[in-house]
Amino acid sequence: MSTRFYDEALIKKLTYWTKSTNAKIYSPSDTRKLFEVIADESNDGPIKLPIICVRRTSGFQVKNINRQPLSYSAETIARTDSKVMKLNAIPIELKYQLDIYTRYFDEADEFARNLIFNIINFPSLTVVLRYLD
Repeated sequence: MSTRFYDEALIKKLTYWTKSTNAKIYSPSDTRKLFEVIADESNDGPIKLPIICVRRTSGFQVKNINRQPLSYSAETIARTDSKVMKLNAIPIELKYQLDIYTRYFDEADEFARNLIFNIINFPSLTVVLRYLD
């Protein structure tokens, strides 16, 4: 299992939520070398704010140690009239941290308020797992 699929889904959702702003969002892999990435993107020019960095702690926590097949909705897993495809899944917990860099505190507070509102009201992610095509 690769946690990068969850990272990609989260970045995609945050980008959608902030598309009307000029905020630049960096993924956990970019955040580790943030200033190198910014320098490359801006050709060593000044940093342009606002910036939202998504950090994830390494590893994950297994939420349910009992093995049991889980079924999902028809939109995500193939289904026929007589059979629902079951996925042998192990629920995990990933912990993310959002670092918001802005020039003014009020601007960072507004970003944080809007992100918290969206995360609480729209908590689900669509994760695409490519497995055997």
